[in-house]
Amino acid sequence: MKRANILNLKISSQRIDKVYNIRNNPEHTLGKGSFGIVIKAEDKLTGQIRAIKIIKKAQLEQIDADLTLLSNEFNIMIQMDHPNIIRLYEVFEDQRYFYFVMEYMNGRSLYDYLVSGNYELTELSIREIFYQLMKGLQYLHKNGIAHRDIKPENIMFVNNKSNHIKIIDFGVSKYFFSPEDPKKEITLRTQAGSLYYISPEIIEGAYDCRCDIWSAGVILYSLFAGSPPFYDDDPHVVVKKVKNIEYAFKEDVWSNVSPQVIDLIKHMLTKRDIRYSADNVLEHEWMKMNLESKKYVIDVNRLKKFFLKKSLSRYILEMITASGSETDNSVLGELFVQIDEDGDGLISREDLIEGIKSHFSIVDQELIDLIKTTYQSEQRLNYNNFLTCVNSVKNYSNLEKRIEKAFHLIDRKQTGKITGADLRAAFKKMKLEEKKDEKFWDDLIKEIDTTGKGYLDLEDFTNMMKFYIN
Repeated sequence: MKRANILNLKISSQRIDKVYNIRNNPEHTLGKGSFGIVIKAEDKLTGQIRAIKIIKKAQLEQIDADLTLLSNEFNIMIQMDHPNIIRLYEVFEDQRYFYFVMEYMNGRSLYDYLVSGNYELTELSIREIFYQLMKGLQYLHKNGIAHRDIKPENIMFVNNKSNHIKIIDFGVSKYFFSPEDPKKEITLRTQAGSLYYISPEIIEGAYDCRCDIWSAGVILYSLFAGSPPFYDDDPHVVVKKVKNIEYAFKEDVWSNVSPQVIDLIKHMLTKRDIRYSADNVLEHEWMKMNLESKKYVIDVNRLKKFFLKKSLSRYILEMITASGSETDNSVLGELFVQIDEDGDGLISREDLIEGIKSHFSIVDQELIDLIKTTYQSEQRLNYNNFLTCVNSVKNYSNLEKRIEKAFHLIDRKQTGKITGADLRAAFKKMKLEEKKDEKFWDDLIKEIDTTGKGYLDLEDFTNMMKFYIN
């Protein structure tokens, strides 16, 4: 078997240079690693900016890379759908390279911010950042994933104008329970992580997802003190301090910090058996002190339009949303994690209705009835579903181009025609497929195809979506 195929990833059928402007020069280079480089690239159709990880196949051969780890990283990432987790869009391949197309963030890492000369955060700002980190970890842990390398370098600000952060780099992430049997927990044993943030049980060689809680506790301590609690120039001393859980709150800075912060850190930097879970951290008193309930603004009539339009157009909006950038949705991402109280990345129909009532101050029976008609009582909505129905699409730049992009994503064979089978295949590839039979997708086409030709062309497709363009 060729090593080029051993990653076992779903590869796009298109050539990447047909979709993105690839410029491999210093100006567009975002970073370098052992497997390759990360560059900034532009979608030729929509103008959206992406970060593309380019991995040279020959380099994998040369260093005898563990392709299982590499495959594991991106198979985990492609499943993620959360406002505080970096998004992987698609994977391309040619004879020489793999290309992993990811969300582009133009902010710096938390590490870069901490070591900069102008580091200054209030306690409320620290809590805002830490809350997002914990919501991201809660989501990972509820889905059976341990990140295993939580550190400031792996926390990125979406941009430099806000405190919106995302967890990145899933290179050593691992499932800690079997996806086939969630009740079967897997004990992790491989040493992973970074020295100042590594937990005692990782050093001992038997651990689970609570290693991430330890690392988050180290980060919380560092955000106040300016340095990790187990810092020392000698790595052997660091290991000894970590194993013995030797740290203190002696610096003057702690006299100006709420005592609840110190209490929370103590519950995180402790033995695994009594350490807080992500749920416990988010329920802690400090996480809820002096919180103001934010109000969000939305046009209720636009929201109703989403539910009144034909079914296929709603599915296409879901695809457009899945191909969007977090800069489009950062405010609604903040709202989603508040509605998703248990942190599993899914909300119920009733959660959505209650969230609209409380956060938008909207009580509209017609809207509530429309939501109940569209979604079943037992149906669970993920982040992308939520964004699709709640986001006013006027916030999307170049919507016409994004609609055309959606058409080409579905028309994988580039025939200029879309059938029910094409719809089903495209939504399955993008992890958006519902458990529907072939007739369901064919009927979506028939709903728009009033001439009976059996397919939609770009003009049909665009006319259908013009309902949303104004």
